[in-house]
Amino acid sequence: MVTKDVAAIVRAHSSNFRTVGFTAEVPLSELVELANWKNIPLIDDLGSGALLDTAQYGLAHEPTVQESVAAGAHVVCFSGDKLLGGPQAGIVVGKTQYVEPLKRHPLARALRIDKLDLAALSATLVHYLKGEAAQKTPVWRMISMP
Repeated sequence: MVTKDVAAIVRAHSSNFRTVGFTAEVPLSELVELANWKNIPLIDDLGSGALLDTAQYGLAHEPTVQESVAAGAHVVCFSGDKLLGGPQAGIVVGKTQYVEPLKRHPLARALRIDKLDLAALSATLVHYLKGEAAQKTPVWRMISMP
């Protein structure tokens, strides 16, 4: 959790903006190394919530949640809809020391997911656990259509 006395490094996916000109993107591995060296959390906002490799469908590579977690990001934020294919929701995963305090934040009650959306999200995630998301999740069925 980022508070007034804790700094963080944040990487945000550019799905809703473009930076043009003389720019460069720092690889996630280097951001993880910097965050660990400075002992501050790295928050990786992926945007889309991709759990499947988009390249296998002929699309440009979209960073996956698994890649971000494996690279060592302390907190990963992503969407429950878009490429995940569930209801509109913000999802946060990561290291317990950073995710647990979010549950106690005063805004948590106002922003929590309702029971119907939680049921829909659970049903969607079960398809991923069973390895059937490509066949059972509408967004991936549409993406895979010829």
